[in-house]
Amino acid sequence: VKTGEYMTVYENHELKAASRGEVKHRDKINRPGDSLNVTSVRTSQNSNYETGHYTYFKPLEEEEFDVSRTIIRYQSKAHDEDTFVFIPVSDEEIRDLQFVNTCVNKLSNVAKILKSGNRNYFNDNRWILLDVEKTLAQMIFFTTKTQDTNPITCEGFPNQSRQKLMRELHVPVYVCDILYYMFANKFSKLNQVGEDRAILKTCQLGYRLLKHIIKGYAANEMYVSQWIELFLRQAME
Repeated sequence: VKTGEYMTVYENHELKAASRGEVKHRDKINRPGDSLNVTSVRTSQNSNYETGHYTYFKPLEEEEFDVSRTIIRYQSKAHDEDTFVFIPVSDEEIRDLQFVNTCVNKLSNVAKILKSGNRNYFNDNRWILLDVEKTLAQMIFFTTKTQDTNPITCEGFPNQSRQKLMRELHVPVYVCDILYYMFANKFSKLNQVGEDRAILKTCQLGYRLLKHIIKGYAANEMYVSQWIELFLRQAME
């Protein structure tokens, strides 16, 4: 509002009436009970507000409100025609979600570094590969029930609910990003990967985790198959 201009303050429900031009200005209200008063103020040269004339509007009728009301009914039992259903989850499922979400944050941060191609930063912070190794190993044991303590050679029974959680939180995406950008952005060479123990173990654990994620679970197999070209290319090189 510029200096010297009038500014009228409306309530939220008055804006529609104001836009229709039903707001009128008068010096006084003859029947205050029949209208709703809102003070109009004017800015002065010293930016102090001074009381000006009054503004009132004709109240809206009920049918004039452009509101669509929908009844939401709550039932204790779910039915096929329900729009959505609230399903309670156990404390174990909540802990699983928190664990995977924490691991995803670590993997995504490393994937971003590799995508950026900043080799100087990577070489100065090689400890991040040790953190990735630990994270990948934990996720392998999280996904598979096994007595083996070696994440690279262990075999066991997969936990399908945790496998599903891995897919839903896009763990394969970040693992494949690490496997791809590690060599695409020349942080290492495939034919020389054996010379760098940290990178070699990171790649081994990444592939082992992908194996445990898809083991015996067709939905995850279809999901991970979109990177089959990457797997074949690295296997041949």
